[in-house]
Amino acid sequence: MKVMGSAVMTLEVIVLGLVMPVAHVVYAYPLSTVVWSAAGLMLLCILSIGSMRRDRRTAVSTGSFVQILVFVTGLFIKPFLVPAILFGLIWILAVVLSSRVDEAKAAKEQDQQGDSANTESV
Repeated sequence: MKVMGSAVMTLEVIVLGLVMPVAHVVYAYPLSTVVWSAAGLMLLCILSIGSMRRDRRTAVSTGSFVQILVFVTGLFIKPFLVPAILFGLIWILAVVLSSRVDEAKAAKEQDQQGDSANTESV
């Protein structure tokens, strides 16, 4: 979860920064609203990247919380809705795939421990 979650959040920070001018210029949302919303979401994404170092449960919960906040913001500021949906799906994919990777690593470690126990008894 460390690598995939951090990558998703890092890319989301970049995309949220790129959505700001679109929301202000194309959709005519007030600049202060767009900047404060995007800056807050970007800060939360950066903070969630820091939480990825901890255990899996913390990483998934903070990342999911940020994804929900981005989606709620997208309901009020329409240009944020596309990245919210896109990165929400990517986040779900990252959580599912990282759990499979963790299971495969655990199985590999068990196999290696079993092999080393068999060679020691011979």
